[in-house]
Amino acid sequence: MEELLRHLIRETAFNLLLVGGEAERDRVERLAETLPSTRIKVMQNAPLAELAGWLAYCAGFAGHDSGISHLAAAVGLRSLILWGETTRHLAAAGRRADVVRDSSGLAELSVPVVINQLEQLLKRR
Repeated sequence: MEELLRHLIRETAFNLLLVGGEAERDRVERLAETLPSTRIKVMQNAPLAELAGWLAYCAGFAGHDSGISHLAAAVGLRSLILWGETTRHLAAAGRRADVVRDSSGLAELSVPVVINQLEQLLKRR
């Protein structure tokens, strides 16, 4: 994820919204510390209604299969869902959500492939 975030900061003018729950607190804070604070907003344990409002203003979403991914799709946000080794199907996938996966797990997803998929998804805006 860090490589993807660095690419987005370096190659785009996007500001980034980093979202995490209690379980991701340390990781999200560590990621945010490595990125320019003027381009990052961190939302930890935000109420879903507030988070939905922020997501509605975003150009796109990238994240793993989670409730936040479903919320992003529900507010109409173009989404790239990073999928691991599970065979379950994401209800959010469809016209506004694409899935990129590796059967070996999330850690094996190629960052260049994710970047390419995200760029393609955002071009369809």
